Amino acid sequence: MRTPMQWMRVAGFKLFFASFALGTSYGATVTVFDNFGPGDTFIHNGGQAIGVLGWLGVKTAAMPFTSGANYTLDRVELAASLDNGANELDVWLTNTVSGLPGSVLESYHFSGAMGFFATPNIPILSVNSSLHPLLQAGSQYWLLATSIQAYAVWNNSTDVGLNVYRFDSDPWTTNDGSVGAFRITATPVPESSTALSIFFGLCGISWLGVRKFPL
Repeated sequence: MRTPMQWMRVAGFKLFFASFALGTSYGATVTVFDNFGPGDTFIHNGGQAIGVLGWLGVKTAAMPFTSGANYTLDRVELAASLDNGANELDVWLTNTVSGLPGSVLESYHFSGAMGFFATPNIPILSVNSSLHPLLQAGSQYWLLATSIQAYAVWNNSTDVGLNVYRFDSDPWTTNDGSVGAFRITATPVPESSTALSIFFGLCGISWLGVRKFPL
């Protein structure tokens, strides 16, 4: 017959492994948005011109996506390539204000990472989030890209849809057509009711282990 200490250890192990399993389930990353083709394909010789475009100024392009649930951001990936100039790219994640890019939630910088436009092996740029901003269910967000040192290209996906662009700090211009290829990966945030269910479930597992000891 097990001693009280042994029963407590059994209950503790059950609690630990149940917590680990539940934590793993809710800690798994999911794809919030992805318009890459099969095998992460995209259009190597076509896209949105961004960066320094001569007398026109510096062009910024922005692509929207909507969060289907509550998430914390983990990773941003996009297909961008260099035409000429310094191999530097600036990217931002923003919220939406009046249907257009709004406040910056997180910014990223890529240095020396872009492949050359229209070449066959353009790498997908990837960056892990350090701030892990909350992406709220049903809310629209924007991914922006530009360069103040280069003429670059945000390579297109095969999808079409809404996107916007602007030169320098001019008003945004809406465009409905080809869109830049990108992917957003995040971690689900458990709903409050789910978190409570997990808590009481773990307490129940622990209690079941302890009550097996005969008083």
